[in-house]
Amino acid sequence: MMIELYIINSSLIHKSSEDLYCDQDTRSYQSDRSLLSKASSEIVRSLIASKLNLNLNEFNIQIDKYGKKFVDEEHGIHFNISYSDEWILIGISNSSIGVDIEKLRTIDYKNISRHFSMEEQRYLRTVDSHIGEKEFYRIWTGKESFVKYLGKGLRIPLDSFSIPLKPGQCHVETDIDGITPKIISFTINHEYYVSICVDV
Repeated sequence: MMIELYIINSSLIHKSSEDLYCDQDTRSYQSDRSLLSKASSEIVRSLIASKLNLNLNEFNIQIDKYGKKFVDEEHGIHFNISYSDEWILIGISNSSIGVDIEKLRTIDYKNISRHFSMEEQRYLRTVDSHIGEKEFYRIWTGKESFVKYLGKGLRIPLDSFSIPLKPGQCHVETDIDGITPKIISFTINHEYYVSICVDV
């Protein structure tokens, strides 16, 4: 299986793309999110073209009815993108993949976690308070990456599946037949949590 991750500082995108996405007549700039979306899509196209040894016009990136982008099926390449403040996360694989990155912030995680599975809620109630928030973000990014792996957005209830909670575990607990996804999570500079969901 092929899995590649690219973590790009968005400040580089802003510096190199500011003029490209600026209306020269009105000098009005698109939102940061729109700029990152356009720029990261171009980066993905370049990465895929290089990987497939194709020109940019020899393949298409399409959007399905749920809003997930994909490459022509004949090429067998899947990708996913996530943003958080200064970072862009891009995952490329030869099978379905979902990625998520979130900046660690002080939030009311116990209230938000009411939307999680009962197992995840119990876990967050039992962990020490000084790591509870960090564990919340591990679970949250894991759940986001799984939902994006499926490609159906939040049409999948967050309480309908559980991500790995114990050391050594990596498989998602779900009733969906025919899939055995694995979640890998890690931090960047202790400021961001990253999760990747892929086939095994």
